Amino acid sequence: MAERKYQLQSGDKSSLRFAQIKKGARAVRTEFLSVSTTTVEMKMESREAPKILERIKIEVPIPGSKQIAWWALVSNVVPAGGSSVIVTCDFDDLPRGHLNSIKQGLASKSRAHRMEQMSESTQQAVEALVYLPTKPWMFVFYGLFALWLIYLLIQPPLKHRDGEASKKAFDKGVENLFMHRYKGAVEPDRN
Repeated sequence: MAERKYQLQSGDKSSLRFAQIKKGARAVRTEFLSVSTTTVEMKMESREAPKILERIKIEVPIPGSKQIAWWALVSNVVPAGGSSVIVTCDFDDLPRGHLNSIKQGLASKSRAHRMEQMSESTQQAVEALVYLPTKPWMFVFYGLFALWLIYLLIQPPLKHRDGEASKKAFDKGVENLFMHRYKGAVEPDRN
């Protein structure tokens, strides 16, 4: 199963810190882009970017949860326009507690996002219902259309409207249903 990434939303904390392992390295603040249980993406100036396969310590604010710090291995550095680059890092043997924290945080953000989307669609439905009475002709039109549909649904099919034809079809069906038992059989003597 493909790993799902969480793209940061407007309300999420959008900066993270990382530090290279070499002596005298300082912590650098970057723009946090996305996170999953295995990777983190961040955007930064190319002069501050770590090299591919470099091991760094990264402090990540988990959306919907707390902040974690752990080791990561730089797996990709891609130009992002101007002097910026997008750096992708893979967590290095992430402990179970950190992994659970990421999963729970991302699940809670996902639930909150779904609830927000549902509330938007509910709001649109309510607005449509509020709008309908402001146009009385639409209200009458949709009411008549609904009544016509109900009328069509409760009517029997056209071929069954004639009572005599319907009875003949029923009798023929019953005959076909029970006569297969007697095909080729000798009629019993009733004397």
